[in-house]
Amino acid sequence: MTKKDVQRYLDQNYDCKYIMNKNELQVIQNEETYNIKLVKVEKNGMICVNSKTIWDIRSGRPNGIRYTTTSSRLLDLSEFVKKENPIILLTNKPYRITQAINESDVEFITDKNKVHNIMYTHNINEIGEIISVISKKE
Repeated sequence: MTKKDVQRYLDQNYDCKYIMNKNELQVIQNEETYNIKLVKVEKNGMICVNSKTIWDIRSGRPNGIRYTTTSSRLLDLSEFVKKENPIILLTNKPYRITQAINESDVEFITDKNKVHNIMYTHNINEIGEIISVISKKE
């Protein structure tokens, strides 16, 4: 999935304005602003949410019960989480998403769509659902 795919999806399905930056979109619908960050994840990638502002994006492959990491990068979201209604859009469905609870414990959150008040998805069709959930809360 690319920014063009997201742009095409928004144009076809929603009557909204948007501003595109490098890897971010600012969507304005019904006087509400939604900030969407496009994060590149490999198909067999794994994400570990270390904290609200630091996510570890790993590339590798599942090896039985273990995961063999070939490369890893830290994603700094410190500026992004300050924005209004942050949404993370992953380019592919990761193998697993975990959240660090403390130094030695992790929780599997692959089936959830929210962590630290940040909505996330890998499916472009869920963007509309996420926006409607956020707008209903306010």
